[in-house]
Amino acid sequence: MRIACLLIMVLFLFPAGVSADDDPLGYKGAANYYKIKLELLKAISSVESNHDNAAVNNETYDGNPDQGHMQIHSGTWRKHLGEARWKRMLEDPKYCTMMGAYILRLYINEHGNNKQAVSAYHTDYSLDELREKAATGIEEHVERYKRGKAYVAKVEAAYKKNCSRKTTNQARPQQKQMVANNNYHGEDDQPLRSHY
Repeated sequence: MRIACLLIMVLFLFPAGVSADDDPLGYKGAANYYKIKLELLKAISSVESNHDNAAVNNETYDGNPDQGHMQIHSGTWRKHLGEARWKRMLEDPKYCTMMGAYILRLYINEHGNNKQAVSAYHTDYSLDELREKAATGIEEHVERYKRGKAYVAKVEAAYKKNCSRKTTNQARPQQKQMVANNNYHGEDDQPLRSHY
């Protein structure tokens, strides 16, 4: 009798096709750990790969692929993270999210301004740095600046879309214009926790 009741409870709570894990890419844990808005991590993953952890982009500026749903650049980060972490990141979408959040937090700590940090996540340079390089008139720098600006705009649009998807049964704080305050992740700019 006890087993039958337990089985009925399990079937009721987790019907066929529904995962017990409502966050299969681990956005909530990474957002909480690194003090980054959940909606921003989802926006970056959406723009980078449409949340596909098997995604690989071989069309990079240096020929080293971007990998995982957070599209982490192997040329920059593989050596820094080490082979064991890199392999785990490719196999474990939640770990990929943690690595992406770790990298974004490094850029937030460095640049302070979150649009600048989002640009750096994608190009390894803040928008200000890209703008300065573009001012030289060198075509490669001008194009990279345009790509950086376009990327930030895409992430901003995805972020706003994610914020508007919040359930209506939650009390929504008034959304701030990201354009006005350049703040994707909130007021808390805590230093990176060094657990890696």
